[in-house]
Amino acid sequence: MFELPVKEVHSIVSRMIIKEELLASLDEPTRTIVLHHAKPNRLQCQTVLLAEKISTLADHNEELMKLKHAGPWSVQNQNAPFSRHPHSNWQSKFRRGQHSHR
Repeated sequence: MFELPVKEVHSIVSRMIIKEELLASLDEPTRTIVLHHAKPNRLQCQTVLLAEKISTLADHNEELMKLKHAGPWSVQNQNAPFSRHPHSNWQSKFRRGQHSHR
């Protein structure tokens, strides 16, 4: 596929199998790599969980940055409960004296 010589591919894959970087075996007659399935260990499971949480955190951070850059006067935020939009509900009620003291 990548136009590497067969000997070079064999060498790379063999090295990875020996170093246990790749759980596989070489099938010489068919010149194929047979991958073996193994259950992930506890560390690998925890790593996947951490990666998912970091991805979620990054997504939330991006959303917050979009909101921050949108600014308080943007059309996106005019329906927010504490918007600074000139026609927002809490400001117009306050101006008309309809606010209540608690």
